[in-house]
Amino acid sequence: MAIDPHDQIIKKLCKDILLALGVFQKGTSRIYIDDNGYFFTVIEF
Repeated sequence: MAIDPHDQIIKKLCKDILLALGVFQKGTSRIYIDDNGYFFTVIEF
């Protein structure tokens, strides 16, 4: 299955920006989670 160009762009930017901030990806989906202990933030593309 080929990856769409917009999926590649999102994945690259998330790897460069979000993962550097401690946000992690849920599996292989386009959902990223920022766990702050008391609360968490869900980022979905």
